[in-house]
Amino acid sequence: MTRRNADGGGQEPADQPSLLLVEDDAKLSGLLVQLFTGEGYDVDLAQDGHTGSHRALIHECWISRVSSGLAAATPG
Repeated sequence: MTRRNADGGGQEPADQPSLLLVEDDAKLSGLLVQLFTGEGYDVDLAQDGHTGSHRALIHECWISRVSSGLAAATPG
């Protein structure tokens, strides 16, 4: 299994723990991606709740972090 790199490009083996980050604030998401990749996580960033929900259903990840504002704005 392969996953996207944190920057969205390329492929890499999924032997690292993976984290789905759902955050619409570009500055905060950039800092969190940098922090978590520095700690060895393969970060999959979604910038809206709809995309985050879709990725959560199709990708296996160990941890997910969703912006509290996006959780309330996501229908269903």
